[in-house]
Amino acid sequence: MQTQAAPTSEDRAGALTALGRDREKRLAAYARMCSRGLSDDGEDLLQTAYRRWLTAKNPVVGPEETYNYLMGAIKGQRFNALRHAGVVKEAIGERLEPGPEKEDDPVDDLRARDSSAEDAVLVQQLYDSAADDPELQLLIIYFAQETPRAEIQQEQGWDDQKYEAVRKRRIRAAAKLLREGRV
Repeated sequence: MQTQAAPTSEDRAGALTALGRDREKRLAAYARMCSRGLSDDGEDLLQTAYRRWLTAKNPVVGPEETYNYLMGAIKGQRFNALRHAGVVKEAIGERLEPGPEKEDDPVDDLRARDSSAEDAVLVQQLYDSAADDPELQLLIIYFAQETPRAEIQQEQGWDDQKYEAVRKRRIRAAAKLLREGRV
């Protein structure tokens, strides 16, 4: 019995071109449909499915099998993204998104209902744990003072990307304290 050699990248690329225009349109439409409610758009899902196909180890049989593989890859990406979103929502709660007409993030606008001594201790622990990150320490101080996002960005000269990066570091630092049981 003769063993079949693993398909080359040229074989896989040929299988993609053999899909035909009709199947490509169906894949693009399916990817757009699956991208609803995700941070990735349909084109991202489709390109990732193509990349998976080009690096897969399974044999190249025919256009129908290639099409089925790509559909499954798109479906798997959607499942993984939704599962990840569920885990994040369970761990840190539902993320509120700012409206297009608002400058400030609604999460940043939330006020502590019952400010207590425990809050001050938590802020101090978070501040101390960020001793090697002065930007994070500044953001912790701003949050403790309930400074709006727009004001923080203006005072520090941060754009949206920089602000989000520091804010995510704050979330990770708080999660680390919780995991370690120091809070």
